[in-house]
Amino acid sequence: MRVSYNLLKEMVELDPTIKPEEVANKLTFAGIEVEECYPLAQASGLVVGQIISCEPHPDSDHLHLLKVDLGEKRGVLDIVCGAPNARKGLKTIVATVGANLKAIGVTIKKSTILGHESNGMCCSLAELGVSDELLSEKEKNGIYEIEEDAKVGDEEVLKLLGLDDYILELNVLANRPDLLSMRGVAREVAALFSTKVKDVPELDYKKTQSIEVSSKTEKCSCFCLLKVRTDGKAKTPVKMKQYLRALGYRSINLAVDIGNFMMVITGQPFHFYDSEKAKAISGTEKYVVRDDFEGQIITLDEKVIDVKLGDLVVTNGETPMCLGGVMGLKNVATDENSHEFGIESAYFDYAQIRHTVNRTGLASDSSSRFIKKVNKNLTAESLRILAHVYKSIDPSFEVLSYSAFNDEPEKLRTISYSVEKTNVRLGSHFSQEEVYDVFKRLRIKVNKDGTIVPPIDRQDLIEQADLDEEVFRYNDPSKLDLSLNNFPVTPGKMSEKYAKCHKISNYLSSIGLYEILSYTLIDEKLNSSYRLFNEGVESIKIANPMTNDHEYIRSDLTSSIVKTIEYNLSRQKDDFGIFEIADLRVGEKDNTYLAIGLTGLKKTRSLLEKVPYDFYDLKGYVESVLALLNISPNRYTVTRSSNKYLHPGRSAEIYVGKDCIGVFGEISPQYQKKPILIAELDLTKMMEIKSGSTKFAPFSIYPDVERDFCFVLSSDVTSASLMSTVKKAVGSTLKSLDIFDVYDLGNDKKSIAFRVKMTNMDHTFKDEEIKAISDKIISAVQSKLNGELR
Repeated sequence: MRVSYNLLKEMVELDPTIKPEEVANKLTFAGIEVEECYPLAQASGLVVGQIISCEPHPDSDHLHLLKVDLGEKRGVLDIVCGAPNARKGLKTIVATVGANLKAIGVTIKKSTILGHESNGMCCSLAELGVSDELLSEKEKNGIYEIEEDAKVGDEEVLKLLGLDDYILELNVLANRPDLLSMRGVAREVAALFSTKVKDVPELDYKKTQSIEVSSKTEKCSCFCLLKVRTDGKAKTPVKMKQYLRALGYRSINLAVDIGNFMMVITGQPFHFYDSEKAKAISGTEKYVVRDDFEGQIITLDEKVIDVKLGDLVVTNGETPMCLGGVMGLKNVATDENSHEFGIESAYFDYAQIRHTVNRTGLASDSSSRFIKKVNKNLTAESLRILAHVYKSIDPSFEVLSYSAFNDEPEKLRTISYSVEKTNVRLGSHFSQEEVYDVFKRLRIKVNKDGTIVPPIDRQDLIEQADLDEEVFRYNDPSKLDLSLNNFPVTPGKMSEKYAKCHKISNYLSSIGLYEILSYTLIDEKLNSSYRLFNEGVESIKIANPMTNDHEYIRSDLTSSIVKTIEYNLSRQKDDFGIFEIADLRVGEKDNTYLAIGLTGLKKTRSLLEKVPYDFYDLKGYVESVLALLNISPNRYTVTRSSNKYLHPGRSAEIYVGKDCIGVFGEISPQYQKKPILIAELDLTKMMEIKSGSTKFAPFSIYPDVERDFCFVLSSDVTSASLMSTVKKAVGSTLKSLDIFDVYDLGNDKKSIAFRVKMTNMDHTFKDEEIKAISDKIISAVQSKLNGELR
C-alpha cells in the first residue's frame, strides 16, 4: 500500500512537528511494517521561470537559445535547451547553477554548448525523480509546463507541484484489508498518536430502485449502482492530479481520476458504466450479476478474453458489460462524450476474483483489493463519499437514481472479553483503564456488560485473542513480565507418531537413501497415473486452484516418487534411492504413508563395486521398516501382487489380517523402460498394530544344532506357508529358519531347501530329540503341503 504523507496529514489532525519517519517507526513497531519511507522528489535550487525569448541554435537542428525570466531576485538567464516544447511565454521548472538533481545524479554548472553560454537547465518531472509510468507522452518528451497562474521566481517549486511529499510503502498483512485504504491508515495513525481523524462527508440520497439491480449468484452478495449526470466540462483539479501522481496513478480524465482516487481513499473499488450505451444494448438499463455465462468478451484495453463458468459477469440480463471485480468491457466504456454514468460499488467473492485473475492475467489495483477482501458493510457508504467528492468538483453533477441489491450493513458482532484473560495471555498487568483507553482510541465500543463491539471497518477483530493483540500493540512493552511463571510446564518431546516416523527416516537415510519432499497438490495427469494404494478413491479437487499444475490433493505417494525419479533420470542422475513420508487425505481420513523408490546401481563397496537394485533390496528395506515398528514376521503375510502398474513376477503385497498395509515391487516394463522399484506403506495402519516391546532373552550356553531339508512342492505353495508349517513343527526350540535354495523342476513342481537352527536352554540336544523334531518337520510338510522330501 502506497501512502502519501501530505494526504495523510489532510485526513489526520497531526502535530506539524511530526516527521514522516516518526510515523513510519510508530506504524512498524505497532505491527504494520513500513518497508520504505522516501521523498517523492529530491532536488534543490529550483525556480519557476518564464521563457521570454526562444530562438533556434544556429549550429544545431534541435537546440534552442532561451532567455528565461526568473523574477526580480535572479533576473533573466541565458539557457541552451533541447526540449521540443520550449516556446516563448511558457512557464517551466528551472534548475539554476549549483542545483542538485539527486534523481539523475547531476549538479548544474555553468557551461558552453556549441559556442553559447548556458546558465541553468529547464527540467522535466522525470529529472526530479517522478517515474515515467506516471507521466503522459507529452510530459516524457519535453520540459514540464507549469500552470499559467504560477508566480515567476517562486523557489518552492516542489511544493507548487505537490512533489514536497513523502511516500510510505506499507506491507499490509492478509488480516488487515482495512489498511488498503487511506482512511484505514489514517485511523491507525490517529490511534497511535492519540489524535482524531477528520470527518469525511457523504452525499445524502435515497434509494429509488428505478433500475433493476440483482445478483443470480452467491458470489456477489451486494451490488450498489448510482446513476448520475454531468455536463462533462469539469476537469480534474490540480491537487487531485498531484495526489494521484504521488499514489502511483496517472491522470486520465475526471471520471477515471475520481474512481481511482476514491478507491485509494475508501479501499472500495468502483466502476463507471456509460448508461446510454448500457441502455442501448437491449432498450432497458439493468445490471444483473451472473456466474453461468460462457463465451468471449472484449475488455477496455481491447483484449479478447474467454469467460468460463464461475467467472462473475455483470450483464444487462444477457449481454456482458463487465468482468465483475476485474475489468470493464469495451461495449459500455465511458469516453469524452459520456454524460450519464452508472457508478458501481459492489462486493465480489475474493476467491473467485483471484481464480479469474490467475486464469486471465487481468490483474489491477481493483482486483487486488477484491482478492484481499473488501468490506461488504462499507460498499454503500463508500459510494456516498465518492458522490460528495464528485459533486464538490463538478457543480453539474446530479444524482438521477440509486438502486441496490442487499446494501444493508450486517449487524456488528459482539465479543466476550476479560481484562484478566488478556493479562494472563500477555504476561502483563494492564489495568482496566489502560485497556479501555486503547479500545477508545481504536473506536472499539465497550458495553455495560463488558462485551466488546468492534468498529464496522475492522473485519479482523473476531475473538478475545484479536483484542489482546490490539492491547499489546498500543501499550508500553515494559509492562510485560519477562517471566515464564504463567506458562504451563510441558515435557519437550516428539509425539509417538512423529518419533516413529523420525526413526524410520533416520534408518532409510543411514542406508544411503535420499529423503525428498514433494508437492501435496498435483495436476490431473499425475493424479490419474501410478496408484499402489487407494486405487478406487477419488482425489479431492481444489475449487479455485492457483494453477492447473496444483489442482488435486494427492491420495498416493507413488506418482510423486516416480515423477521425481524420472526428473533425475532425464538429467543423467541414474543410480540412487529416495523415500518420502507424508500425510495424505484419503476419503474422510488423514493417513501417513511411506514411499520408497530405487533405480540404477547400488554401491556395495563405494565405487569399487556396484550391483543393480533388485526386488530383494526393496523387500529388505520394507521388512526393516516393519521391524523398526516391532511388527514381527508372524504378524503379517506376504502375497503376490496383482497391481497393474507392477511387474507380475516381481511384486508383492503385505497383509495383516484382511488389511493391506504395503505394496512393493518393480514397475511393469510397459510403463517404464528402465527398471524402477517402488514401495508404498500405510504407516498409520502399521502404527495401529499392537506390538509388544522388545525384551531381553538369555543366551543358551549349549551348542546349537543345524539341519538342512529339501522338499518337492507344488508350484503354488508359497515360501511363507512352508516356513509357517516348519515353525509350528519345531516349536520353542527354533532359533532361526532360512531358505537357501529354490529350484524350478517343471511340471508345476519346485524344490525348496532350507536350514533349521535349534537350541536348548537347559541341556545339550540328544540324537533322539533331533530325530524326533526332524520327523515332525517331514510329517507336517507332507500332511499339510503335500510335500516330498528329496
